[in-house]
Amino acid sequence: MTTLREPGLATLPESVEMGGVDAADPPVARMQEPHRQRARIPSDASRRFVEMAARRARRRPSDALALLDSILLDASDLLRASRVAIMLYDPEQKTVEILDIGSPAFPGRIVRLGEGVAGRVIQSGHPLVIEDYENWPGKISGEVKGPPIVSAVGVPLHSGPMSIGALTLHSTDPGRRFSMSDAHVLELFADIAMLALSHASLYEEVRLLNRRLERRVRLRTKALERSTEEISRKNEQLEELLANIGKAQNEERRRIAQDIHDGVMQTLTGAVYELKALETANRAIADLAPELSKVRSLLHQLEVELRGVIQDVQPVELENGGLLTEIEEYATNLRVRFGIHCRVRVVGRRLALEQTVEVAALRIIKEALRNAQIHASPTLVGVEITFRPTELGLVVRDDGVGFDPAAMSSAGSHLGISGMRRRAEMLGGAFTLDSKPGGGTVIRATLPVRR
Repeated sequence: MTTLREPGLATLPESVEMGGVDAADPPVARMQEPHRQRARIPSDASRRFVEMAARRARRRPSDALALLDSILLDASDLLRASRVAIMLYDPEQKTVEILDIGSPAFPGRIVRLGEGVAGRVIQSGHPLVIEDYENWPGKISGEVKGPPIVSAVGVPLHSGPMSIGALTLHSTDPGRRFSMSDAHVLELFADIAMLALSHASLYEEVRLLNRRLERRVRLRTKALERSTEEISRKNEQLEELLANIGKAQNEERRRIAQDIHDGVMQTLTGAVYELKALETANRAIADLAPELSKVRSLLHQLEVELRGVIQDVQPVELENGGLLTEIEEYATNLRVRFGIHCRVRVVGRRLALEQTVEVAALRIIKEALRNAQIHASPTLVGVEITFRPTELGLVVRDDGVGFDPAAMSSAGSHLGISGMRRRAEMLGGAFTLDSKPGGGTVIRATLPVRR
C-alpha cells in the first residue's frame, strides 16, 4: 500500500493487520510491498453489511442510488464519521463532482483533479488520511455544510486499473481522528460500493436487453400473425378461385352441349328428315335434284358448325396479333358464314395486356357474338374495345330481336350470360346486359389492368 504523506497526514498506528507486514517495519518496505492484503471488517459488521446489500439488491436491484446511500451510511456508522461522501471523476474535463449522496460537506460541488481529499486520491490512486484537516494546505476552500472538518480520510474507487472516483469520510469531533487502519476498512466499503454499482449497471443492461428481446418477440409475433392471416386469406381466395374455375368449366360444358343441341343437332335432324322424304318419294332421280341440293347444303352447314364447336372447345392461344386480331378474324367469319356484318372499333392507345385479361376479353366478346348470331338474327353487330389506364372496356351491340332479361330465367344458362359475367367478376371486373324485345341487345364489361 502506497500512502500519501503530506503535512497534516496521520501516521500508521502501532498495530494494523496488513497481510504479514507489521507497522513496525521500515516505512520504505511498507510502501514497496505490492501484495498487501486489505484490513478486514469485523465479522459481525461484514456479515450484516453483505446481508443488507443482498436484501437491497433483491428488493430494488435497479435502485443504485438507494443502495449506495446505504453503503455510505453503514461505512459512516462503522468508522464513527460525521460525514460521508462519494465523488466521480470526469476524465474529459479533469474535474471531480461531489455527488449529493450520503452526507457530503460540499454537495453538488465540482473541483479540479488534485484539489481536496477526493481530488488527491483520484489523482494518485491511493488512500489518503488527513489527521489535522484545519492545517492541511490541500483542503477545499469555501463554506462547509455543517460544523468544520477536523479529520478526513479518502480511498479511490477503482474500475480495473483506473480510478473513477473516491469515497471520503469527515470527522467534526476533535476526539475522533482517522488513521490508516480506518482507510483500509474504508477500502472494503469502496470495493462493495463498486460491486453495487456494477450490479446495478449489469441489471440495467439485462433489463434493457430483455426489453429489446420482448419488443423483437412482439414484432415477430405480429408479423407471424399477419403472415398467418395473409396465408389464410390467400387460401380462401384460392378455394374460391378453384370453385369458380369448376363453375366456369361446368358452364362451358353446358354451353357446348347447348350449342351442339341448338345448332348441330337441329341441322342434322333437318338433314335426316330430308333424306327420309327422299326415300319415300316416288320420283325419278332428276326430279330429286332440288331436295338433294338442300340436303347437301344442310350437311355443309353441319360441317361448318361442327368446326366452330371444335374450335371453341380447344384452349385459347392468342397469336402474335393478340386480342384485336382474333376479334377481327371472328368478325370476318360471321360475315362470310352467316352474312352478319360486324364492325370492330378500338378506342384509346393500344396497350399490352396480361394474357389472363386478353383471354377473358376474347371469351366474353366471342360469347356475345355467338349469342347474337344464334338467337338474335341480327344484320349488324358492333364491337367496341376501349383501352383505359386502369381498365379495359368491352361493348357488344346488335340490332337483333332482343329479349326481356327479367323473363330470361333458365334461358340465361344456354345464352352463356352467366359465364360472361363470371369471367369478368373473377378478374375483379364488372358485367352488365341491356336488352328488350325488338330493341336489340347491348353487353358491357370492364376488366381491370395492371401496368
